[in-house]
Amino acid sequence: MRRWYSFGLGAIATVLIITSPTIIYAEISQPFNQVEKEISAEQLLQAGDRYYQAGQIEPAIATWKQAQSVYRQVKNRQGEATALANLGMAYVTGERYRDAVEALEAVLLIARSLNDQAGEARALGNLGIAYKMLGNYASAIQAHRRAGKLMRQLGDRPGLGQVLLNLGNAFEAVGDYDSAAIAYQQSLKLAEESGDRTGTGIALSNLGAVYANQGKDEAAIATFQKSLAIHRAIKNRAGEASTLINLGSTQHSLGKRDDAIRYYQQSLAIAQQLNNRHLVGEALGSLGLAYEDLKDFPKAIAHHRQSLEIGRSLNDPAATGTALNNLAHALFGAGKLAEAETTLRTAVTQLDALRPGLSDLYRVSIFDTQVHTYSLLQQ
Repeated sequence: MRRWYSFGLGAIATVLIITSPTIIYAEISQPFNQVEKEISAEQLLQAGDRYYQAGQIEPAIATWKQAQSVYRQVKNRQGEATALANLGMAYVTGERYRDAVEALEAVLLIARSLNDQAGEARALGNLGIAYKMLGNYASAIQAHRRAGKLMRQLGDRPGLGQVLLNLGNAFEAVGDYDSAAIAYQQSLKLAEESGDRTGTGIALSNLGAVYANQGKDEAAIATFQKSLAIHRAIKNRAGEASTLINLGSTQHSLGKRDDAIRYYQQSLAIAQQLNNRHLVGEALGSLGLAYEDLKDFPKAIAHHRQSLEIGRSLNDPAATGTALNNLAHALFGAGKLAEAETTLRTAVTQLDALRPGLSDLYRVSIFDTQVHTYSLLQQ
């Protein structure tokens, strides 16, 4: 059985800080028309910011696209980079990861040409998230390491803490739990020192997931409970939903299925309210595993199919591969062997696509996280 944990709560919307370029309105040599256009572009940036803060992602994207177009017309490279950076952040938040990669890679080119290290670091942080969600783990680790190096040089401790969270996510995705734990512990220390309760709650949840993956269930549960209390106190609903999944999964591994189902259902309700498809998919998959343990195969299969549909809609190869594996396991339990085999072979193809670009060590460790799929196929 695969444990389901959410590790993507790093710095989707917080690594890359929304900023507006400073415009010198009294620039006499600048044509008046250009000044007007730059003022218009800045107003568009600010309007996009208001949409984004209100949770209206698509209007924010449309507005920032207009700002980018205006900045490009007047050849304001810094302004264009800011608009693109905001677009990249919004695409990550909206789970449009391929669009995020395109926008953020364009930001990097401009930031480097302007020697804007802060802009480069924030873009790398969000780019690493997008790479990880697309299953490109080697690029994700590289991007987060480069972002962390720049954050250290700049003395940006909050930014460094967020990057370390996401680096830990990437390490965990390839099964390098020791490196993940170190990254999370460093992030937790920085968050506690700065009084960042959101960062503290996320770091605790992810650290608890490492403990669970290492078989330290009691330590995991205690850590999750601390995280859950913080998320609820500060009303971080996404953090609450993710931690509930993690807590349910650990209770599930201890055989406490009723408790696990209760946590999964609470998480699913919150994720649906937030329209967070990634979390909805994880909660559905977790419930599918619990129903399979109860021998309720029709309900398990239905939940895994819904989870699979979401993974595919997100172009998330890891989530898709996991959902295929779990669906095949339920089909196998239901005696539908032919469909189980076909589904497993599709899962193997999906999971194999996660290994290119990884070092030999990480190829081995990620295989260890997928070995149950190959074992079931042999059966």
